[in-house]
Amino acid sequence: MSFIDTLRGWFSPVRSDEETMGDDATQPVMRRIEIRASEPRTRRVLPTFRGIINRPRTTNQSDARLDRTRAQVRDVFAPSQPVTDERVFAGRTKVLKHLIEVIEHRMSHVVIFGERGIGKTSILHILHKLAADSDYTVLHSTCGARSEFSSTFRTMLKGVPLRFHQSVSPAIERGDQSGGLTSLLPEGEFDARELSEVLASITSTRVIILLDEYDRVESELFRQSIAELIKNLSDAAARVQLVIAGVSPNLDELIGYVPSIRRNIIGVPIQRLASDEVREILRIGEEASGLAFASGAAAMVEQLGNGSPYLVRLIAYQSSMIALDAGRYDVREEDVAAGLERMVEETEARLPVLIAQRVRLADPGAYPAPLAELAALAGTPNGWFSFEGKRPSPQVHALVEKFGNAGLLERRRDSAGESEAMHFVDEGLPSYLWMLAARATRAQKSSVAA
Repeated sequence: MSFIDTLRGWFSPVRSDEETMGDDATQPVMRRIEIRASEPRTRRVLPTFRGIINRPRTTNQSDARLDRTRAQVRDVFAPSQPVTDERVFAGRTKVLKHLIEVIEHRMSHVVIFGERGIGKTSILHILHKLAADSDYTVLHSTCGARSEFSSTFRTMLKGVPLRFHQSVSPAIERGDQSGGLTSLLPEGEFDARELSEVLASITSTRVIILLDEYDRVESELFRQSIAELIKNLSDAAARVQLVIAGVSPNLDELIGYVPSIRRNIIGVPIQRLASDEVREILRIGEEASGLAFASGAAAMVEQLGNGSPYLVRLIAYQSSMIALDAGRYDVREEDVAAGLERMVEETEARLPVLIAQRVRLADPGAYPAPLAELAALAGTPNGWFSFEGKRPSPQVHALVEKFGNAGLLERRRDSAGESEAMHFVDEGLPSYLWMLAARATRAQKSSVAA
């Protein structure tokens, strides 16, 4: 309805009164106006932003402290953003040590792979910071479906000053270097060989090229060019190394099977967080914010997180905010439970409407234990899973049939028809089902206790 139509609707009863009541038509109008004027008006209290930490919105010391703590919780647990500050980077110490050893001492190229939300991008950000602090020249690019070889590297090479190229004389070195090594590249498109010739002549520095979200690249030419670049740089003993990261269950699925570069790359799988790494995330959060997680609450966060850095930070963030909203600086089990409810609601809202409806009709929460088992099996890097080598319970098999019939699960067999693999039709379903299982398990325990 347009604004004009709204106005017409507002005035139409008045016009009708005038037509039917003649000279007395103004009386009902006046009465309506008087009634409205005499009605008490209450001011609505709307939610508001809490302001930036350096500019608190309140002079009340208690409220100001709560606002500062909220900002600190956001900075430490930030569930929707990768970790970029090494001070709040928890766990993965062994992974970082291994990456540095491979890059610095073995001079190898690196491929980091693992499931979504496992912390690959955070690792790259911290690796970038550590390398830059040690005077490496670090170039960083996030790949996309339409990434092209020439445009990606032309943009990145602007970050390498001309003085690091062997062909540059001291006179040129003192001149304009705003274009970086890009000025040495051919005009228009160029291939891996031409790029290798420029990179192989780098001197007086070491360059690390970080390519994140490599799994999103759709261009086969881009992938072939990267493989050729790795081969050429290795053969030339160039002072340049690539670190590639992406969602994949193994090395071959991410970069393809290229025998010529197998000896030039090291694969680094990123596993789920161990218990001590989860506790380190919470400890860093406590030290940064002044909050304290009760032992039971910390155990719940660890269980609900299921080794996923994303889920651990998300539930820690939600439960911390709930405690602060209650004016407390201790995070309790009921805060984690309430945080789980928020997570379920938000995750369901992100699912396609039809998928969410089918899940509700399937009522998976009625079977919490087998549901958790199935969700854990489905939490693979590419979403495909099977029962091969495993012994799932009969209830899990029954759930698979139920989800299959509901159109939530797809299956495929290998060419011989012997092995079956499955995946959920939406990549967010395994995590959502895990949350539903956790919520249902807690509800069962509560009912038994009551």
